[in-house]
Amino acid sequence: SEDKSFEIDHKINLNGNKVAISAKRTLMERYKQFIKTIQSTDNYDLFFTITLGTDLTKEKALSIRAHGVYIFIADEIYVQKKYLSQIDGVYPISSLKISLITSLLKE
Repeated sequence: SEDKSFEIDHKINLNGNKVAISAKRTLMERYKQFIKTIQSTDNYDLFFTITLGTDLTKEKALSIRAHGVYIFIADEIYVQKKYLSQIDGVYPISSLKISLITSLLKE
């Protein structure tokens, strides 16, 4: 009985762990809905969002991270917006690999 209003685009199972992924070109207000999802379910072991992030401000990134959601952003935006590299849990999309996901699951 899963709530279809939850903002999860992809669900994967990795070594018995459930991972929820939100993937959008821009965040707009979607990031607030994804946070609601996290607060409403305990069915997932890891949450992350993938975005091109042209609208990812420092405040949005900190808000998303405050809820334990990892952020993967387009490499060029990650380099352009220097503050992103200073926020723990924000990564360039080129670093999204199974080894990283596995290490995040252990945190």
